[in-house]
Amino acid sequence: CCPAAIPQDITRALVGDRFDDLVELSVRRHFLRRIDDSLEFRHMLARRAIYEPLSPTKRRDAHARYLAAYMASDRGDAELDSIVHHAVGAGDGPAVLETAHRAAQIAAGFGAHREAALHYQSALDHIEGADETTAAEIYESFAYEAALALQIDDQVIAARRTAISLWRRLGRSEKVGENLAALSRVHWYRGEANIAGDLIHEAIDILERQAPHAVAARAKSHALRAQFLMLRDRMEEAKDWAQRA
Repeated sequence: CCPAAIPQDITRALVGDRFDDLVELSVRRHFLRRIDDSLEFRHMLARRAIYEPLSPTKRRDAHARYLAAYMASDRGDAELDSIVHHAVGAGDGPAVLETAHRAAQIAAGFGAHREAALHYQSALDHIEGADETTAAEIYESFAYEAALALQIDDQVIAARRTAISLWRRLGRSEKVGENLAALSRVHWYRGEANIAGDLIHEAIDILERQAPHAVAARAKSHALRAQFLMLRDRMEEAKDWAQRA
Protein backbone atom coordinates (compact mmCIF):
# COMPACT_ATOMS: atom_id res chain seq x y z
CA CYS A 1 0.00 0.00 0.00
CA CYS A 2 3.08 2.27 -0.15
CA PRO A 3 3.97 3.45 -3.67
CA ALA A 4 6.78 5.69 -2.40
CA ALA A 5 9.89 4.82 -0.42
CA ILE A 6 9.10 3.66 3.13
CA PRO A 7 11.28 4.65 6.10
CA GLN A 8 12.63 1.42 7.57
CA ASP A 9 11.73 2.37 11.13
CA ILE A 10 8.07 2.72 10.15
CA THR A 11 7.97 -0.77 8.64
CA ARG A 12 10.02 -2.20 11.53
CA ALA A 13 7.38 -0.91 13.97
CA LEU A 14 4.72 -2.86 12.05
CA VAL A 15 6.61 -6.07 11.28
CA GLY A 16 8.37 -6.57 14.60
CA ASP A 17 11.12 -9.10 15.34
CA ARG A 18 11.15 -10.70 11.86
CA PHE A 19 11.85 -7.39 10.14
CA ASP A 20 15.55 -7.91 9.37
CA ASP A 21 15.07 -11.46 8.07
CA LEU A 22 12.08 -10.55 5.90
CA VAL A 23 13.78 -7.49 4.45
CA GLU A 24 16.92 -9.45 3.66
CA LEU A 25 14.86 -12.13 1.93
CA SER A 26 12.85 -9.53 -0.05
CA VAL A 27 16.01 -7.72 -1.14
CA ARG A 28 17.74 -10.95 -2.14
CA ARG A 29 14.74 -11.98 -4.23
CA HIS A 30 14.63 -8.54 -5.89
CA PHE A 31 11.22 -7.48 -4.59
CA LEU A 32 12.61 -4.62 -2.50
CA ARG A 33 15.72 -2.47 -2.53
CA ARG A 34 17.32 -0.31 0.13
CA ILE A 35 17.77 3.42 -0.48
CA ASP A 36 19.60 5.06 2.44
CA ASP A 37 17.30 4.42 5.42
CA SER A 38 14.27 3.54 3.35
CA LEU A 39 12.84 0.63 1.39
CA GLU A 40 10.99 0.63 -1.89
CA PHE A 41 9.72 -1.88 -4.41
CA ARG A 42 12.24 -2.57 -7.14
CA HIS A 43 9.44 -2.70 -9.70
CA MET A 44 6.08 -0.98 -9.40
CA LEU A 45 4.43 -3.93 -11.16
CA ALA A 46 5.48 -6.17 -8.27
CA ARG A 47 3.84 -3.81 -5.80
CA ARG A 48 0.63 -3.70 -7.83
CA ALA A 49 0.59 -7.48 -8.22
CA ILE A 50 0.54 -7.80 -4.44
CA TYR A 51 -1.72 -4.85 -3.63
CA GLU A 52 -4.45 -5.01 -6.24
CA PRO A 53 -5.75 -8.53 -5.45
CA LEU A 54 -6.31 -7.53 -1.81
CA SER A 55 -9.92 -7.13 -0.72
CA PRO A 56 -11.09 -3.56 0.08
CA THR A 57 -11.14 -4.47 3.77
CA LYS A 58 -7.53 -5.69 3.73
CA ARG A 59 -6.43 -2.61 1.81
CA ARG A 60 -8.06 -0.29 4.34
CA ASP A 61 -6.50 -2.27 7.19
CA ALA A 62 -3.04 -2.04 5.67
CA HIS A 63 -3.36 1.72 5.13
CA ALA A 64 -4.75 2.17 8.65
CA ARG A 65 -1.74 0.35 10.16
CA TYR A 66 0.72 2.51 8.25
CA LEU A 67 -1.26 5.65 9.10
CA ALA A 68 -1.10 4.78 12.80
CA ALA A 69 2.65 4.12 12.55
CA TYR A 70 3.31 7.45 10.84
CA MET A 71 1.12 9.35 13.29
CA ALA A 72 2.96 7.75 16.22
CA SER A 73 6.34 8.78 14.79
CA ASP A 74 7.96 12.21 15.09
CA ARG A 75 8.23 12.76 11.34
CA GLY A 76 5.57 15.47 11.14
CA ASP A 77 5.55 17.61 8.00
CA ALA A 78 8.43 15.63 6.41
CA GLU A 79 6.13 12.68 5.64
CA LEU A 80 2.82 14.49 5.11
CA ASP A 81 2.36 13.21 1.55
CA SER A 82 2.62 9.61 2.78
CA ILE A 83 0.35 10.33 5.74
CA VAL A 84 -2.31 11.81 3.43
CA HIS A 85 -1.98 8.81 1.10
CA HIS A 86 -2.59 6.35 3.94
CA ALA A 87 -5.36 8.44 5.49
CA VAL A 88 -7.19 8.39 2.15
CA GLY A 89 -6.57 4.66 1.74
CA ALA A 90 -7.83 3.97 5.25
CA GLY A 91 -10.95 6.06 4.66
CA ASP A 92 -10.15 8.08 7.79
CA GLY A 93 -12.05 11.29 7.07
CA PRO A 94 -10.84 13.37 10.05
CA ALA A 95 -7.22 12.41 9.36
CA VAL A 96 -7.60 13.26 5.66
CA LEU A 97 -9.07 16.66 6.48
CA GLU A 98 -6.34 17.54 8.93
CA THR A 99 -3.33 16.24 7.02
CA ALA A 100 -4.43 17.07 3.46
CA HIS A 101 -5.22 20.64 4.47
CA ARG A 102 -1.79 21.02 6.06
CA ALA A 103 -0.01 19.30 3.16
CA ALA A 104 -1.77 21.58 0.67
CA GLN A 105 -0.71 24.69 2.58
CA ILE A 106 2.92 23.55 2.61
CA ALA A 107 2.85 22.63 -1.10
CA ALA A 108 1.34 26.00 -2.00
CA GLY A 109 4.03 27.74 0.05
CA PHE A 110 6.68 26.06 -2.12
CA GLY A 111 4.83 26.98 -5.32
CA ALA A 112 3.76 23.37 -5.96
CA HIS A 113 0.26 24.43 -6.96
CA ARG A 114 -0.78 21.21 -8.70
CA GLU A 115 0.17 19.17 -5.64
CA ALA A 116 -1.66 21.65 -3.42
CA ALA A 117 -4.80 21.41 -5.57
CA LEU A 118 -4.76 17.61 -5.40
CA HIS A 119 -4.37 17.67 -1.61
CA TYR A 120 -7.29 20.08 -1.33
CA GLN A 121 -9.27 17.74 -3.58
CA SER A 122 -8.60 14.92 -1.11
CA ALA A 123 -9.83 17.14 1.72
CA LEU A 124 -12.98 18.00 -0.23
CA ASP A 125 -13.82 14.31 -0.51
CA HIS A 126 -14.27 14.33 3.29
CA ILE A 127 -15.49 17.90 3.72
CA GLU A 128 -18.67 16.84 5.52
CA GLY A 129 -16.58 16.39 8.68
CA ALA A 130 -15.27 19.98 8.68
CA ASP A 131 -16.68 22.96 10.53
CA GLU A 132 -18.02 25.77 8.31
CA THR A 133 -14.95 28.00 8.63
CA THR A 134 -12.54 25.21 7.70
CA ALA A 135 -14.82 24.11 4.86
CA ALA A 136 -14.95 27.66 3.47
CA GLU A 137 -11.15 27.91 3.61
CA ILE A 138 -10.70 24.58 1.82
CA TYR A 139 -13.23 25.37 -0.94
CA GLU A 140 -11.64 28.80 -1.45
CA SER A 141 -8.08 27.45 -1.49
CA PHE A 142 -8.94 24.57 -3.83
CA ALA A 143 -10.55 26.99 -6.28
CA TYR A 144 -7.43 29.16 -6.27
CA GLU A 145 -4.86 26.36 -6.58
CA ALA A 146 -6.85 24.37 -9.15
CA ALA A 147 -7.37 27.46 -11.33
CA LEU A 148 -3.61 28.03 -11.28
CA ALA A 149 -2.39 24.49 -11.88
CA LEU A 150 -5.19 22.31 -13.29
CA GLN A 151 -7.90 23.92 -15.37
CA ILE A 152 -10.64 26.51 -14.93
CA ASP A 153 -13.64 24.23 -15.16
CA ASP A 154 -17.09 24.00 -13.62
CA GLN A 155 -15.65 22.33 -10.51
CA VAL A 156 -13.48 25.37 -9.80
CA ILE A 157 -16.43 27.72 -10.22
CA ALA A 158 -18.67 25.54 -8.04
CA ALA A 159 -16.00 25.45 -5.30
CA ARG A 160 -15.65 29.23 -5.35
CA ARG A 161 -19.44 29.68 -5.20
CA THR A 162 -19.65 27.25 -2.27
CA ALA A 163 -16.97 29.24 -0.46
CA ILE A 164 -18.99 32.43 -1.04
CA SER A 165 -22.14 30.81 0.35
CA LEU A 166 -20.29 29.60 3.45
CA TRP A 167 -18.65 32.97 4.09
CA ARG A 168 -22.05 34.65 3.75
CA ARG A 169 -23.51 32.28 6.32
CA LEU A 170 -20.60 33.04 8.65
CA GLY A 171 -21.16 36.79 8.28
CA ARG A 172 -17.68 37.39 6.80
CA SER A 173 -18.44 40.17 4.33
CA GLU A 174 -14.78 40.82 3.53
CA LYS A 175 -14.32 37.18 2.51
CA VAL A 176 -17.50 37.28 0.43
CA GLY A 177 -16.14 40.30 -1.43
CA GLU A 178 -12.71 38.74 -1.93
CA ASN A 179 -14.21 35.56 -3.35
CA LEU A 180 -16.64 37.38 -5.61
CA ALA A 181 -13.68 39.28 -7.07
CA ALA A 182 -11.76 36.03 -7.55
CA LEU A 183 -14.79 34.43 -9.21
CA SER A 184 -15.07 37.45 -11.48
CA ARG A 185 -11.51 36.92 -12.68
CA VAL A 186 -12.20 33.24 -13.36
CA HIS A 187 -15.21 34.08 -15.53
CA TRP A 188 -13.14 36.70 -17.36
CA TYR A 189 -10.53 34.07 -18.17
CA ARG A 190 -13.32 31.91 -19.60
CA GLY A 191 -14.37 34.76 -21.90
CA GLU A 192 -17.56 35.44 -19.95
CA ALA A 193 -17.09 39.20 -19.68
CA ASN A 194 -20.66 40.11 -18.75
CA ILE A 195 -20.72 37.68 -15.81
CA ALA A 196 -17.28 38.91 -14.75
CA GLY A 197 -18.47 42.51 -14.83
CA ASP A 198 -21.54 41.79 -12.72
CA LEU A 199 -19.49 39.92 -10.15
CA ILE A 200 -16.83 42.61 -9.74
CA HIS A 201 -19.57 45.22 -9.28
CA GLU A 202 -21.13 43.06 -6.58
CA ALA A 203 -17.75 42.49 -4.93
CA ILE A 204 -16.97 46.22 -4.82
CA ASP A 205 -20.43 47.04 -3.50
CA ILE A 206 -20.14 44.54 -0.64
CA LEU A 207 -16.61 45.57 0.26
CA GLU A 208 -17.47 49.27 0.30
CA ARG A 209 -20.78 49.00 2.16
CA GLN A 210 -20.28 46.03 4.47
CA ALA A 211 -16.53 45.68 4.91
CA PRO A 212 -14.92 49.14 4.80
CA HIS A 213 -12.19 47.83 7.13
CA ALA A 214 -10.97 45.41 4.42
CA VAL A 215 -8.84 48.05 2.72
CA ALA A 216 -6.51 45.66 0.88
CA ALA A 217 -9.43 43.65 -0.52
CA ARG A 218 -11.12 46.86 -1.70
CA ALA A 219 -7.92 48.03 -3.37
CA LYS A 220 -7.54 44.69 -5.19
CA SER A 221 -11.16 44.76 -6.37
CA HIS A 222 -10.74 48.31 -7.70
CA ALA A 223 -7.55 47.28 -9.48
CA LEU A 224 -9.32 44.30 -11.03
CA ARG A 225 -12.13 46.58 -12.22
CA ALA A 226 -9.53 48.88 -13.76
CA GLN A 227 -7.90 45.96 -15.54
CA PHE A 228 -11.21 44.78 -17.01
CA LEU A 229 -11.95 48.30 -18.27
CA MET A 230 -8.47 48.64 -19.76
CA LEU A 231 -8.88 45.35 -21.62
CA ARG A 232 -12.13 46.70 -23.09
CA ASP A 233 -10.39 49.92 -24.23
CA ARG A 234 -12.34 52.09 -21.77
CA MET A 235 -9.21 53.94 -20.74
CA GLU A 236 -10.57 56.96 -18.86
CA GLU A 237 -12.72 54.75 -16.64
CA ALA A 238 -9.80 52.39 -16.19
CA LYS A 239 -7.58 55.23 -14.99
CA ASP A 240 -10.26 56.41 -12.59
CA TRP A 241 -10.57 52.96 -10.97
CA ALA A 242 -6.79 52.58 -10.91
CA GLN A 243 -6.52 55.86 -9.01
CA ARG A 244 -9.11 54.59 -6.51
CA ALA A 245 -7.07 51.44 -6.07
